[in-house]
Formats: sequence, structure tokens, C-alpha cells
Amino acid sequence: MTNQFNIWITGSSGFLGKRLVQHLSAEGHRVLGLSRRKTDDSSVVIDLASGQAVKTLSRLVTEIGTPDVLIHAASRQPGATGELSDFVSSNTKTTLNLIDGLSQSLPQKIIYTSTHSVYSKPNSLPVSESAAAGGALPYGATKRWSEEVLMTVRSAQVTILRLPSLYGAGQDDSFVDGLARLALRNDPIELFAQGQLIRDVLHVSDAVAAISLCVTSSLPASTIMNIGCGVPAKTIDYAEALVEARRMGIDDREITDVFFKHLRHISLLQEARGCLDRAVTALTVAQAPEEFLLAELHAARARFDEVVGVRTPDDVLTHIFEKFCIGK
Repeated sequence: MTNQFNIWITGSSGFLGKRLVQHLSAEGHRVLGLSRRKTDDSSVVIDLASGQAVKTLSRLVTEIGTPDVLIHAASRQPGATGELSDFVSSNTKTTLNLIDGLSQSLPQKIIYTSTHSVYSKPNSLPVSESAAAGGALPYGATKRWSEEVLMTVRSAQVTILRLPSLYGAGQDDSFVDGLARLALRNDPIELFAQGQLIRDVLHVSDAVAAISLCVTSSLPASTIMNIGCGVPAKTIDYAEALVEARRMGIDDREITDVFFKHLRHISLLQEARGCLDRAVTALTVAQAPEEFLLAELHAARARFDEVVGVRTPDDVLTHIFEKFCIGK
């Protein structure tokens, strides 16, 4: 690795934050976690919503220097109890305090983990980054306000990643993990609208990969990206995949990871079919140049290789990140 950065991660004791600390530390970066709970020797206990947060942040900058990258992953989650004022304090005030505390020496990059919940109810799918924002619930509203605060920063490169619900081993309140618990207990699974609702979810490892790539990539001064799994799956698809994983004898520590691989393979096979369909059209209808036909066949082969594990990790991450901007 050629570039190693000083990285601060807020919410470092949370479901996403602690995985970011582990991954980016393993990549060779110097990582400092910021959290209300002590996690290890490389973390700092701080309540970013408190009246002392700005002074504490300023003192940290004086003692150890400005971070190259700030990843702001601290948040009050949508399932948490509380009034609007609680969400304002946990989601928006923390962002204001971060900017004020680092105002004398802002990092080169700020990466903010936002949410699909900032959008109004969409008229069509997939949702693009230009779609109207207007989530009315406290979680979506306060995350949107935090985005607007960060977009006023002119002296740092700001990347806002709008994430769907994350799932994976250790998560308690996501849609997929809730279904997994029902499947593991062999309990009935009841779905609204006969399971025909389309839900976007993302395995936490993909969210970590996306954020890691933003750390090392050159991006425009202000960037907003939707992040998603790339598969327009219905709720019945999730339920059936989890029940099948349970039938195969997958234990509770692995069931959501097996489900994640299942969804990724479906997506890759759908893409491979699209490549082959375009190749057939190029050959039989459009009479396209041979180079176009070969490019589509090569792309289809690459998808099949990834399903069976032939491609390298770098290839996989690059391909996944290409799919993340689902509104493009």
C-alpha cells in the first residue's frame, strides 16, 4: 500500500464503526476511534453531542494533529426510541460539533454515512441521487440536515454515502437479521403485501469496502452517492433465501453471510445474462464489430468467474464499487 492515512472514525464502537476500525487498521492506516464507549487503546471516549465536545476535539488536534480523513459514522439509529430532539442531538448536533471542533484545521476528506431514508417516497426505482429529499421521520430528517451542514464545508473533500439498512452477524435490528431470527426458530414469517415489496439491504462488509475505497480514491469536492446491493429483491426473496439457508443447516453465526453471498450470486448471474443477451443481439441483429461481441463475452465470463471464486479480491472490490452508484 502506497498511501497510509491518519483516520478518525466516529461511532467506532457501533456495528459499522468497529468493522471500519478493524479493516482500515489492517490496511495499514493509523486509526483513531471516537465513541461514547471505550473499545481499545486506540479509541477516545467522547460524547460528540455534549457541550464539551468542541473543546475536546480541539485539544485532540493540538495533541496528535489533524486527521487526513474523518469518517463520521456515529448516529442514532432509526429503531431507537426518543423524541425528535434526541435525534437532532445525536445526528445533527454531533455533526455541527465535529465541524466546529476541527474548524481550525479540517481534514482533507470527510466521509459521512447517511441513509436512503433522506428521500421522499420514490415514484420509480432505482432512486437517483438527484431525487427529491424529504424523509419525514426523525431519523431521515436529521440525517438530511447533517448532510446539508457538511455540504457547507468548502476546504475539505466531502463524500456523502447514502446507505440502505445494513445486516450481518452481530446486527440486531435490521430487516434481514429479523427474518433470520424467525428462520432459525422455525417461526412463521409474515410479510406485508404478500412479500412483493422491494427492499434494498446491504451486507456490512460491502459498506466497509465502499468507505475504504472512498478513503483512497480521488473524488470531486462534493460527492453524494447511493450505495446498494444492486439487486431489486422482493421481501419474499429474502425470506425464501434465509429459510433455504436454514434448511441447509447453516448456523446462526453464518446464516446472514450465506444469504449475502446468495444475493451477490443472483446479481452476477443477472449481469452475465445481460452481457450474453447483448452479445447475441450484436451478432444476429446489429452486426456490430467483432470487438464489441468479444467485450460482452469477456464481461460475462468475468461475472461467472466471480461466482465460482476465480477473480482476485481487488477485481471483486472494483466490480462491487462500480455497482454501488445505483442511481447512475
